[in-house]
Amino acid sequence: MRRYEGIWRKAQLVPCWVLQCLASGIFLIAAGLLIAAAAYVSQHSVDSDYTYYGYTADDLAKFAAISGGVIFALAIITIIFDIIECVLYARRTLSPVLLLVFAVLKTLAWGVYFVLAIIAAASGTFSWVDFLLSLVLVATSLVQLVFGAKNTHRKRKGTLDNRGNYKAATTGHVEGQYAGVQYPPSYPQPYNPAPYAGNNLNPNPFNDSTYRSPSPAPSYNQQPAQTAYRYAGQQGVEMQPQKPAHYQ
Repeated sequence: MRRYEGIWRKAQLVPCWVLQCLASGIFLIAAGLLIAAAAYVSQHSVDSDYTYYGYTADDLAKFAAISGGVIFALAIITIIFDIIECVLYARRTLSPVLLLVFAVLKTLAWGVYFVLAIIAAASGTFSWVDFLLSLVLVATSLVQLVFGAKNTHRKRKGTLDNRGNYKAATTGHVEGQYAGVQYPPSYPQPYNPAPYAGNNLNPNPFNDSTYRSPSPAPSYNQQPAQTAYRYAGQQGVEMQPQKPAHYQ
């Protein structure tokens, strides 16, 4: 199953689940009491002269049993949908399409019930419990419907990836073009070393590979001994080589 990570936030879904479960739980309890009261009235004899807005006790018991069963079923289905959504969200596999379908079903069901509550209020049998609880359920279902439709639309367009990151929109940009001006594409140039003096150009001194000795011998024009003998020969003096001091 495909994973959907990062597209849902707890602040978007958790409040809806909590409010829907609370409202559905209250409706579940009220529907259970209503069904039990209808069953009690049907099983026990009551005053046949009792009427309520022209309806006898038996008619009211049947109406209570039917309405209680419908409310009980809607509450159970809502809680089951919320549990499925919570489990899939915890596993990072809650699909936008599935959330959208569940939200549409809950919005339609509780929207009809909300309209019936308004009609009942207009006829003089207003109930604050029905009105407020159905309003909460319709509002939270609409919030889920909006988020589900938004992400489903992005999924169909292909701008929603597995991690929930949105891909960059295609702008039609082509390399070498900007603001309607087309420039030639740039390619890497091959390395071309600087030519030497053979091409009548100045060589690059940093690329000269001529070998040079690291410690060249010092060069002198004349040795001191040779200079002394040459001077003595010019003066007509014969010089004898001197012996070292330690030589006898």
